[in-house]
Amino acid sequence: MKKLLALVAVAVIGLTSAFSFSLSDLVGKVSGTWKDANYNATWTIGTDSTGAASIKIADATTGKVYYTFKESNMQNLDGSVGLDGITVTWKSSVFGKSYKLVKGASLSKDLELTIVRDWDPAPYEKQPLTWVGGDADVGIER
Repeated sequence: MKKLLALVAVAVIGLTSAFSFSLSDLVGKVSGTWKDANYNATWTIGTDSTGAASIKIADATTGKVYYTFKESNMQNLDGSVGLDGITVTWKSSVFGKSYKLVKGASLSKDLELTIVRDWDPAPYEKQPLTWVGGDADVGIER
């Protein structure tokens, strides 16, 4: 039995490491709108008016869009789907920061956001993003 479990674990690790990640993959697994209470902003994971996958940051009160991340303006986009949830990382040369979004495997719809500035390797922000609406499908399988 232990050998069977070890073989299954190796197969799962092999499948996840061979997984080529795109922003569309994230939208396929996690979509909706979350509030960043520290900045009165929302983070919306979904598609834009052209159908392209995007992560949009907007003012939570006025709805004014601050920035829209798309694959074309994200560097080192990477992601993983595993038993512990979904993790997505990318870098923005526009802001000089690296971003990490984590959706744990729990039933909670919340995300965890970590931002690291290029000039300071210590995370300067690690905070929850609270789900506020939209497509509530935040499971590992869609």
